[in-house]
Amino acid sequence: IALQRQSLSETGVAIILSSLMAWIYTQLPDDLDLSADQVNADAQGVFQVLKGQKNTMLSLTQSLLAHQVGSKAANLSQLKRWGYAVPMGWVLAPGEDAEPLIQSLKPTSEQPLVVRSSAIGEDSEQASAAGQYQTFLQVTSQIRLRQAIAQCQDCYDDPSAAQYRQDRGVPQGGMAVIVQIQILGQFSGIAFSRDPTSGEGEN
Repeated sequence: IALQRQSLSETGVAIILSSLMAWIYTQLPDDLDLSADQVNADAQGVFQVLKGQKNTMLSLTQSLLAHQVGSKAANLSQLKRWGYAVPMGWVLAPGEDAEPLIQSLKPTSEQPLVVRSSAIGEDSEQASAAGQYQTFLQVTSQIRLRQAIAQCQDCYDDPSAAQYRQDRGVPQGGMAVIVQIQILGQFSGIAFSRDPTSGEGEN
């Protein structure tokens, strides 16, 4: 008798769930007019969410790792979290889709952006990569931002940059890109908190 009651309960739950699913289905919009490309894009988006691969925008306020976004971005994020006046910025990891970041920013001539390289292996103890990659100043529109990011990513494959990495044994790692609010300063300079060659001292 107990088994019969349990079976009836399970049957009742199954009927309720089936009815609920049928009602939800009737509330969905008609998707018959979607193109194959749209269906594939939606499926890919769901697949990425399930795998935990959906793009997330990184910022310099987060703890960033050099092996993922390059030493420049990682060091800037560390300085900003320590309280130094590092201009607000965002980071695209190598291979990440830039479009969500581009769409979230609205650069203007009054508030321009700067696009900077942060290659994996750049600014290390073995290689500085100074002058090998490009920086783009006075980015004042989304169109120019898109172009600057693409050009910054492309410069990683420049023959001179590739030769520089090869000569110094820097492994291939890809190009991360930093997008920062540009400061319209009157002066610039470099300050060292310790000896840049030996790493000693606190001044």
